[in-house]
Amino acid sequence: FLILMLIGFSFVSLGAILFATQPSLVSCTMRQWLVTIGYTLGLVPLVVKVGAINKLVRSARKMKRVVLSRKYLFQVVLSIVTIAIIYLIAWSIVDAPTRTEEWNLSEKDLDFITVNVDCSSR
Repeated sequence: FLILMLIGFSFVSLGAILFATQPSLVSCTMRQWLVTIGYTLGLVPLVVKVGAINKLVRSARKMKRVVLSRKYLFQVVLSIVTIAIIYLIAWSIVDAPTRTEEWNLSEKDLDFITVNVDCSSR
């Protein structure tokens, strides 16, 4: 689980680096994918582990035996990551983030134009 969390937050870091670059069609899409998958891989294993510990503590109060397999916990994480990937695929097909430019003419000096470049969806 720790390795999944490290991989996830590495993806978030790569996504942050892409936010510092000039937006393009590929970088706009990669930003969203890396950050979303990164946070999913970083936080879902933590939530699954807390849930497993909660289940153990509740069963210990009732003096019951609980069997939690790693395989089951990884399946829960994998299913949630799969849902996130399906969401990203649908988003990329229906309304992919694209590069947008916003041109503004300065009110004081009519010779000064500012250009804001960003990624956005409809």
